[in-house]
Amino acid sequence: RRESGAVARLEKALDEARCERDALAAEVSDLKRSVAERDATLGYVGAEVESVKAMFATREDDLRRERDELASLVAERDEHEAAVRNEANCVREEAARAKAEAAEALAELAEKREAVDRVEAEAKETVRRVEGEMRALLAEVAAQRRKTRELGSALQSMYA
Repeated sequence: RRESGAVARLEKALDEARCERDALAAEVSDLKRSVAERDATLGYVGAEVESVKAMFATREDDLRRERDELASLVAERDEHEAAVRNEANCVREEAARAKAEAAEALAELAEKREAVDRVEAEAKETVRRVEGEMRALLAEVAAQRRKTRELGSALQSMYA
């Protein structure tokens, strides 16, 4: 009996161990399935992370390229603006020189005009004076001719 009790206990312990083994095997199977699901999820997440990294790297490259192109365009624009500003300054300086030369030429012209007006006034005065002198001379010549005619008539009447 004792042996049968010990056998029964051992069989019971064996059954309990089998049940526990089956329960542990089921738990292990559940854990393996859970780990496999986690691994699959981690694989998916890892692939998504790599995809996002690649997308961001591409976007970063595009943005860097766009930034460099814009910087180049800005530099070209700045160079063009500087060239236009320099050209405008040169034109402004040339215009100022031309204006100064024109003002100087105008002043010279005014001086020449005044000189011409003075010479013209002097010439008119000289002409008026000479004309006066000529009139006086012509009047004297006319008077001398009358006298000469009178003398000629008087001489003719004396010799006649």
